[in-house]
Amino acid sequence: VYSKWGGFIGDVPFDPLAYGIPPNSLASIEPIQLITLEVVRAALEDAGYSLNDDVDGERTSVILGAGGGAGDLAVGYVTRSTLPTLFGDSAPEIVSRFDGMLPEWTEDSFAGMLMNVTAGRVANRFDFGGLNCTIDAACASSLAALHLAVKELETGSSDIVITGGVDGLNNPFAYKAFSSAEALSPSGRCRPYDADADGIAISEGVAAIVLKRLSDAERDGDRIYGVIRGVGASSDGKSKGLTAPRPEGQVRALRRAYAKANVSPSTVGLIEGHGTGTVAGDRAEVEALTQFFKSQGAEIQDCALGSVKSMIGHTKCTAGIAGIIKVALALHHKVLPPTLGVETPNPSANFLDSPFYVNSESRPWINSADSTRHGGISAFGFGGTNFHVVVEEYTGAYLESDLSSAPLHEWPSELFIWRSDSREGLIGSLAVVEKALDTGAKPELRDLAYTLSLAGNTGGDKPLCLAIVADSLDNLRQKLTWAREGLNDPTQVEIDDPRGIFFTANPLIQQGDIAFLFPGQGSQYVNMLRDLAIQFPIVRECFENADKALEGQLPKPLSSYIFPPPTFTEIEGKARQAELTQARVAQPGMGVVNVAMYKVLDGLGIKPKYTAGHSYGEFVALYSAGVFTEEDLYRISAARGRFIEDSAGDDPGAMAAIEGDASFVKSVIAQFNGDVVLANLNSPRQTVISGTLEGVEKSVDIFKQETRATKLPVAVAYHSPLVAKAETKLADFLSTIEFGLPNNDVFSNIEAKKHPDDAESISNILVKQLTSPVRWAEEIEAMYDAGARIFVEVGPRGVLTRLPADILGDRP
Repeated sequence: VYSKWGGFIGDVPFDPLAYGIPPNSLASIEPIQLITLEVVRAALEDAGYSLNDDVDGERTSVILGAGGGAGDLAVGYVTRSTLPTLFGDSAPEIVSRFDGMLPEWTEDSFAGMLMNVTAGRVANRFDFGGLNCTIDAACASSLAALHLAVKELETGSSDIVITGGVDGLNNPFAYKAFSSAEALSPSGRCRPYDADADGIAISEGVAAIVLKRLSDAERDGDRIYGVIRGVGASSDGKSKGLTAPRPEGQVRALRRAYAKANVSPSTVGLIEGHGTGTVAGDRAEVEALTQFFKSQGAEIQDCALGSVKSMIGHTKCTAGIAGIIKVALALHHKVLPPTLGVETPNPSANFLDSPFYVNSESRPWINSADSTRHGGISAFGFGGTNFHVVVEEYTGAYLESDLSSAPLHEWPSELFIWRSDSREGLIGSLAVVEKALDTGAKPELRDLAYTLSLAGNTGGDKPLCLAIVADSLDNLRQKLTWAREGLNDPTQVEIDDPRGIFFTANPLIQQGDIAFLFPGQGSQYVNMLRDLAIQFPIVRECFENADKALEGQLPKPLSSYIFPPPTFTEIEGKARQAELTQARVAQPGMGVVNVAMYKVLDGLGIKPKYTAGHSYGEFVALYSAGVFTEEDLYRISAARGRFIEDSAGDDPGAMAAIEGDASFVKSVIAQFNGDVVLANLNSPRQTVISGTLEGVEKSVDIFKQETRATKLPVAVAYHSPLVAKAETKLADFLSTIEFGLPNNDVFSNIEAKKHPDDAESISNILVKQLTSPVRWAEEIEAMYDAGARIFVEVGPRGVLTRLPADILGDRP
């Protein structure tokens, strides 16, 4: 045995009396049988059923995948019963030397040690009267069980089927068997589809799902994660070896599954592969998938591929159902889950010419097409048995209040809020939490934060607010002490501790209004807002809306530029960033992330009285004020970017940020005779220039002799004469858009004052914005003068709330 790693189930609390099992019988029952009872109970409760009361047991079946050999208990009995054969009359003495380690035979022993009795024990204890059986198809056992379960429902023989997989065989015998086949990873890591994949890490596992016909589940109000559309099964047929994977056999299972499902592989966004974790096995699997999907018209690198084995190891008989659960949750949450351990995709799998890419990071599952989301799951077993299952997202809306839709249950840190009308009230509230923690309370961070937020927002006007960011209960306890010390000092009117403690005795919200600032091009980056698109459906829907609004206007959906397949080399990463930097992509890209962030804030009740945008961001500011629709914003953005790119010609130019005021910068660029112009007046300390590539690069060299100067990541010289030709096209396009009047004050980039009250003037200012400098500092100063005191930057890097001191200089 050359591998010492594996996945093992920890201790599981088990109350035998809850299942009517005498406690003195436990020593004669394989623990995995008892754990299966707990897993089935949990699955039923998750579906919406209590232990026995809600289930019609008469037509409920239990079909489990199990097998592969003898468990620890059976090995003990086999050892004990074999000793007389080997040692004759000396056997009793040898047994005594084991000092009770070998199990005693009882009336419960025979049934207790058999894997194939597991389904029967579930049916017995839950009083189910339908079919019960276990199926052994090696590592494909649980999908073989699912195959039969589906047939039970299709034929009407059963109304409910509990199906899944059971595998607790991680004993020395199993390790010796897998070692003899050289299947184990010497490094102890299962890395499916990686160039250095060297085998599997075997694991214990028990998993169960509840299956019903869709119409019955909807009628009964069950929780539905996904819909099985088809199952395909096949054998490899005759080949040189019994255990080697054979692409021809795998293609048979794929073809049968998608024919049964009546689903086009081109609509499949996620494949949960068998993922043997060996270079040869992974290559054979990807070869089969590629051959079939290509023949069905799937696009290159359009479908995520992964394996849950990278996270939990190879659970053998349970592996297939683990994949089903992963894909069902992915469809339910609309998230593409990651496969771990892939540093360089298997080159022999030829992913670059395949419909598949290895998904090594969590990504939102954007679906802009009219078709529903689909996922596929494969499992193969020794002896050449192959199964593939097609699962579809459930799109019914009768359980909209289902709180299970949050895909993330943990995150690195949590925000704790206390509100009161006095310092003493805040200190008292802190004392309550401190006392609870000191006396042993161990709430989940998210639960405590949620409870505090409810308590702090109920009843009366509570102007004082303390905020603490903590990543553990111990961390919170320490910060509570620091916060209390600060609050006890009446001379300390503000706490701004970078460790994560914030308080002010003079809240800004009581002093003035909120202004939203929307950033423009240059701040875009690959995977911007990915975390929020995973967690907030409204963010994901913005990207889907943008894709639909721009259908046919870009070579591929806008969201695929923002959330491209994962990259594994620096060259790939730079290429993806360059694609996103194109004006016709970057501008609608910035539009959609700004809109998404705006909608999140709006949902939290944070609403601006004033809005403004930096350069392109002005369009989003106008959208947020109701001047035009979200769809029109995306159309305008793409058209504006396209017109700018087309007008730039052979020399698209460049831009650079200079540390210095406008007069200083203007004096330096005067020598370039109009080839370089002022573009953005960002602040008294930063000015942006724009112009020809040669002119900007020479300017940067000159500026670097006296101050800091940095070229900006843009594709075109915005706000310069190089894009002047775009003005006419943009004006014509804007004339086709229906403009409304702003429902809040929007401040203009080029005039640094409130937009006029007629649509034609707004349109003219937007066209003029192409070549005029952006007066960002003056714009914010105008909002400050109008009453804004809280400035919220809304954009791709999330939300940054700040006072505009860097723009207003020495003004208070």
